[in-house]
Amino acid sequence: MKLLIKIVLIAVLSYFAGPYFPWWFAGLVSFVVSALIPGKHAHSFWAGFVAVGLVWLGLALRLHWQAQAPLTQAMAQLLQVQEVPYLMVVTALVGALVGGSFGLSGSTFRSLFIRKRRDRYYS
Repeated sequence: MKLLIKIVLIAVLSYFAGPYFPWWFAGLVSFVVSALIPGKHAHSFWAGFVAVGLVWLGLALRLHWQAQAPLTQAMAQLLQVQEVPYLMVVTALVGALVGGSFGLSGSTFRSLFIRKRRDRYYS
């Protein structure tokens, strides 16, 4: 359940912060959410990966539909990508890796400040 909450929270905050902040702010959102909500490191990585990847894919598709394809075709030619869908996949993958790595960093940052309980038995 925490994984789903992280995904939704990261996606919503990244989407609404996107027009006002630089591209890496989505990663910072993933870092902060993963640092504030406890969970496993793998869950934090996948939450950031899925959330930011889907947001960036959605924004790329929206831009493609609004510009009616000439802009994305020009970007595909500029980046030497054969087809526009490949450009969308690369865009989503870059965003997903940014979100996932920042999410993992946030989770490990949280673990720096939490003491692990050690059971010691003395006779």
